[in-house]
Amino acid sequence: MLYSATDSQGRSHTHPQWRDTTPTSSSDLNTFGFDYVRLTDPQVTPQALTFAASKHDTVIGTKAVWPSAGVDYNDTETATILRAENPSVEVIKYIPYHSMSYFTAQWLEAWCLASGHNIVDLYMHYAVDTVVRISGDTDSNNESAVTGVEFNTTAAVLFNRDTQIPAGAKINFTRLTGADHPINNAQFVALPDPADNRRITLYTDTLPPAPVDSTAWPALAGTWSYATNNFVAAANRHEVTVPGVGGWAPNQADSRARVRWNGGWLAINPGSQTWRLAYEALCAYLITEQSTPAQYAHGLLLDTFEGLAEQNDLAYTSRIENTVEYAAHPNKAAVYAALEADLVAASSALKNAMAALSGNPAFRVIPNGAEYDYFYDQFSSLYEGNKAVLDDVCIEYAGSSLTRARYIDRMQSVYNDMDAGRRFLLRMETRTVQPVDRAFSLFLLGLIYLLKHDNASFMYHHGGAGNYGGNPYGDMTQTHWHANLEVSLGAALVRGGSDFWGAANTDRFYIFASDVDGTVYARDYDNALVLVRLGNVSGAANIGLQPNTLPLGGVFYPLQADNTAQMQVNSVVLGNTNGAILMRSAV
Repeated sequence: MLYSATDSQGRSHTHPQWRDTTPTSSSDLNTFGFDYVRLTDPQVTPQALTFAASKHDTVIGTKAVWPSAGVDYNDTETATILRAENPSVEVIKYIPYHSMSYFTAQWLEAWCLASGHNIVDLYMHYAVDTVVRISGDTDSNNESAVTGVEFNTTAAVLFNRDTQIPAGAKINFTRLTGADHPINNAQFVALPDPADNRRITLYTDTLPPAPVDSTAWPALAGTWSYATNNFVAAANRHEVTVPGVGGWAPNQADSRARVRWNGGWLAINPGSQTWRLAYEALCAYLITEQSTPAQYAHGLLLDTFEGLAEQNDLAYTSRIENTVEYAAHPNKAAVYAALEADLVAASSALKNAMAALSGNPAFRVIPNGAEYDYFYDQFSSLYEGNKAVLDDVCIEYAGSSLTRARYIDRMQSVYNDMDAGRRFLLRMETRTVQPVDRAFSLFLLGLIYLLKHDNASFMYHHGGAGNYGGNPYGDMTQTHWHANLEVSLGAALVRGGSDFWGAANTDRFYIFASDVDGTVYARDYDNALVLVRLGNVSGAANIGLQPNTLPLGGVFYPLQADNTAQMQVNSVVLGNTNGAILMRSAV
């Protein structure tokens, strides 16, 4: 292999710089920390926040309090701790976009009332009775305890706190005291109280449903529960029929569309000016420190950003084509094209509003797209079709999404986008808690160095894909860093051979070796050779399988967990989803 002295920093780029700050740790990388945890949680300490600020130039989602309104502001205590450790730290606040919680919806509705706007305009509403899937849970015994029944003309049932029952849910009461109880295993339709959706009215399971008279019911004693939704065994999913204004919905409020997350929370209406103004007010509260003078966060991470755009009826879907707000479009494709345009326009308006409020023209609004296929396949028309606006994005599962060789094209797409100016947050997660297999840790670290770019910021996270807090929950000193990131690999080197794109004389990643079981990819740095093996099978059970010995064509020194590299090798053994960082000299 031939190497030149030219490195990646010497190339001419037309894209904007990620930001003009130096990483706060000794890492060569831009890094970020991302968590939902609050400082008031027992496991979260000021030292954990200090650790996050010391390691990362961007910290996302940390919070100190959860006010009764259920909306978390940019509290002074957390911001002060972060800035004391790292004055240039960038604070990004996390907030869901379309899967708004019950308490957040209350905040938005209160804003509408105080501002003279119509609450109805916050949401989308079904025009007809609509069957939707609201949960990815494949457990047909999806149960929760009931705390009481109000005996009056209409049966009203109060569920345990935080239980969210969507309108139109089919509820089956089970485990009642006495097998001969008249409503044991009886099914009803739920209609939540708009003021508290833990309190529901029971309707007969007919069309149209009629309120149930509970005055003749015997006392309900002991432990009893409900199984929510219809579980459709053939499709392996739960379904809910949400009443529409053209069906049996008593009023428009009961016809509000539902999202796929969290038991079917209300679906926002991104095309509504009322929604946009209310959400901008919410985010203004969220990013503003409760201090004098006020200071502001540097951006917002919008989670579940693309969820409303799901068109697959058999997957998680909200069936937006059945809503009053979008049903007038001539076909389903036109419905979702309009919806995507509204999502992009609303996020752009939000970014401009927050930039004006904070006085920060570089204020960032970052959609969180979960995984590579969301960007380049399932929601490509949204993300790829709107690069000029959605130019700053997050891939939440950047490690677990790349455990098969066929996903290497996704890495190429990411790199192409970064070269064109798009900025990425890329989170690599182990899917397990510590200790994690060393070769798999090096696989994730290797992915980071294959994709390293001025327009990329990385997070190495010990923990499951959906568990940001890791284990122990919230201890960022245990879950949000890998010591090997502190070893400088230097600059990427230009090499004479072809890269994965088929171009010569670049510093990008390339194919190092391949066999029937997988392919090894490499990237050269001043101080190291980075190798990653993507196998043809995925999953934690396959890590390390089908190992192969690779000659290196020279002497290298494998980087150890304690950042030492003393043992000389001229070959390395890599199995499925294994990696190696091979230093060019002992350290």
